[in-house]
Amino acid sequence: MNTSKKRSIVLGLVGVIVTVAGVAHFTHADFFRALVPDALEAHRDLVNAVTGVVQTAFGITFFVQRLRLIARWGMVILLVVTLPAAVNQVLHPEAIGVPGIGAN
Repeated sequence: MNTSKKRSIVLGLVGVIVTVAGVAHFTHADFFRALVPDALEAHRDLVNAVTGVVQTAFGITFFVQRLRLIARWGMVILLVVTLPAAVNQVLHPEAIGVPGIGAN
């Protein structure tokens, strides 16, 4: 298998993972809303919905070869934007209150 084929397979897998994660924002909304920092509590539903839509859209773009560069950079930007929430989870795991997350 050549390098180009391997790369396409990996990018396809990334596309599946990112798309499924984006859809999960809607199918498991309570879980993802709990991850939104308290500073954005008034906008939890909106933050969850926007993140889910953006992540699903970028995930789908991984399947279109012409759009893969946009997908990659879009995911980098999304990860940077959501980094404060991830840091908040690490610093205050007890605040999340979702089974399976936080210090037990």
